[in-house]
Amino acid sequence: GLDYFINDNLSVGLFSEKDNHISLKFVYKQNPKISKPKYKYQKAKLENDNIDKYTKLVKNIENNGIGVNKIIESADAIGLELTQFTHSNLDIIEEIISSASIDSGLNKDIKTDLRIADLQAKTDFDEDFIKENVSYNLVVTSEGYLSTNFTQSTIGVKESVNMVQDIVLEATLKEIVLPKIEYDYNSAELRKESKDALNSLIDVLIENPNVVIQLRSHTDNRAGDDFNMELSQRRAQICVDYMVAKGIAPMRLIAKGMGENEPFVMDVKDGKLRPGAILNETFIDKLKRKKDIEKAHQYNRRTDFKVVLDSFYDAESDRVLPKKK
Repeated sequence: GLDYFINDNLSVGLFSEKDNHISLKFVYKQNPKISKPKYKYQKAKLENDNIDKYTKLVKNIENNGIGVNKIIESADAIGLELTQFTHSNLDIIEEIISSASIDSGLNKDIKTDLRIADLQAKTDFDEDFIKENVSYNLVVTSEGYLSTNFTQSTIGVKESVNMVQDIVLEATLKEIVLPKIEYDYNSAELRKESKDALNSLIDVLIENPNVVIQLRSHTDNRAGDDFNMELSQRRAQICVDYMVAKGIAPMRLIAKGMGENEPFVMDVKDGKLRPGAILNETFIDKLKRKKDIEKAHQYNRRTDFKVVLDSFYDAESDRVLPKKK
C-alpha cells in the first residue's frame, strides 16, 4: 500500500518486496498545466499585400521559425515539406501552419512532411571534448536517407556561442532532381553549371560509398519519340562518363534515357507555372506567352537520379550485389 506523491509530475510507489529488499517504481507524469509550452503566432509583415497566397503562406510560416523547402498542391490539399524549425513541440508547429494558412487565404487541408522532426543526435561531445581553434567534421545519417556531412569550427571563437546547422537529408525513395543539369535544345553537351552540379553528386556518392544510382535524363516533347529517347540516353550517358572520369566506379552508375515519358511536375510557383502543374503537351499548348512555353520546356529537359534500393556496391569485390530482404 506504499504510495507517495512527490509533486504533480512525479510519483513513487512500491514495485516489489522480497526479504529485506524492496523495489520502488518512479513514474514521471507530464502535467499539461506545467509542461505544455506556449507560443504566440506572429503574422508576417508584408511590404506588398498583393502577392499570391502561396508566397504569403511561406512568409507567414517562416516568420515563426519554420523553414519551407517545397510546396506541392493537389485538388484538395496542399503538401508542405518543412526543413528546419526551432520548436520542439509538434502541436506548436501544427498551430503555426494552421494560423498561417488562414492568414494566407488558403482553405485547403494542409499536410506536412517534417523532414527533420524527432531527429535525435547522439554525440560524444562534452566540455572537455570541444577544443578551441579546432574544426570538426560531422557526419549525419538516417535510415532511408542519403548521408551528408558538414564542418563546424571553433577557430577564432573567443566566447561561448550556440552553433546551429540546418541539415536536409534527401530521401532515397524518390527521384532527386539535380539542380542546373539542364540542356540546350537538341543538345547533349554539358554546360559549366551542369558540371558543378555533377561535382556535388560526386561528393554525395563519396559520402555514401555503397550507394548505386540510376541517372535518368529527360527531354521536352518537341521531337519524335524515338529521337527523344535516343537523345535522353546520350544525355544520361554523358553524365555517367563525366563522373567515371572523376573517379566514381562505373558499376555504381546506370544511365537511363526517359525521353519525354515523364513530364516535370512543378513543385514551386514560377510565373504561370503553378505547384502541381504537370508540364505535358496538353498543359504547354494552353500557355500563351512564349516565355512561359520555353520555361516549361526547360523544366522538362532535366536529369535526376534515383537510388537503386535492391542493390549495393561492394568496393572490395568491385561488384554490385543484391541487398538481403
